[in-house]
Amino acid sequence: MNEGVPVLLPDQVIEALRQLLDDGEAYQWATGRFICDVLDEFPNLDRSDIVKQLADRTGADRSTLRDRHNMAKFYPPDVVEEYDMLSYSQLRACKSAGDEAHNYLEWAANNLPAPVAVIRARIDNNGHDQPAWVHRWQAVQR
Repeated sequence: MNEGVPVLLPDQVIEALRQLLDDGEAYQWATGRFICDVLDEFPNLDRSDIVKQLADRTGADRSTLRDRHNMAKFYPPDVVEEYDMLSYSQLRACKSAGDEAHNYLEWAANNLPAPVAVIRARIDNNGHDQPAWVHRWQAVQR
């Protein structure tokens, strides 16, 4: 154990995990699209009823199924394909910006690896790296 000395993991470790994460994300989108299809097929049932049945009868968590559905509903397949360099988690972070999501998708794609925490901070700070009040304070001082 290297106490006090930060150890930088080798690039091959990072790339191996990145590949594993990427390989596993296809099922998340497929699950979300499947739930969208089920909802379309049974329009007379409430989403909550459908999600409850799917979760209870498959052993899945309701919040996971809701997340997959919400993501698939928010991002059409062509957008997911266009931003395939971004992870599911990065796309979810950008989604939290609502109507401004596309701006954050562009920023993240141009600033890889674009950690989720950084994306969320930029959204919280209206697109800035630091809190908006810092920019306003600096403008006042000029």
